[in-house]
Amino acid sequence: MNSQRIDTLISQLHDLSSDKPDEQFKAAIALGDVTDANALNRVMNELVKALSTKQALTRAHAAEALGKLKYPKAVPYLIGALNDDYQLVRSYAARALGKIGDPIAIEQLVHTLGNDPFFGARAEAAEALRNLCPDARTAICEKARQTLQIYREVELKRNDERSRRVLAEMDISLKEIREIIIEYKKAIKEGKTDIALALERKLDTKINLAQDKRDAMGGLLASRVHISEF
Repeated sequence: MNSQRIDTLISQLHDLSSDKPDEQFKAAIALGDVTDANALNRVMNELVKALSTKQALTRAHAAEALGKLKYPKAVPYLIGALNDDYQLVRSYAARALGKIGDPIAIEQLVHTLGNDPFFGARAEAAEALRNLCPDARTAICEKARQTLQIYREVELKRNDERSRRVLAEMDISLKEIREIIIEYKKAIKEGKTDIALALERKLDTKINLAQDKRDAMGGLLASRVHISEF
């Protein structure tokens, strides 16, 4: 990825234009793939700034990207993101903290594991703690194990119910996507370009939301496997 492309993505990351609602989070996703050593510090600093943007999906994917890039200076900001109002931000922040591997995050991840109302965030916190406390016998890791044991017992009982609910949400999303595609084809056939473009943007948003639901399901399924190995 060349410097011009990186500049464009950073500009998109902070663009709050209402006519391009998806450009921000798409830029955050793309910036997570930057490998140019000369650009990494700048990219990671811009992603940290994006953790406080008003668009929730951008905050979520900025956290995800920081985890992929394993940026240690982002740890305090990602810990803060564990308290975000949007559940996917909390989930991706927990995942990122597990990938970065700084033990300073353990205490807050234990809190997320025991208290977050969203099962996806709890599952990601459990996986992160598994990475951060593989063999350590520190007091905080022992507390993590105790919290995880309680979590495991509760989550296994609820797993089937949650799976059914997420699958139902995915079915609804797929139905909405099919309906938009039908409208889009009709608009194209009738030469209504403006309507077609609006539907295309709407379709992109619905697809990304469906992918987020898929990720939530993945976190739920992963929790059954990884929690038992903690």
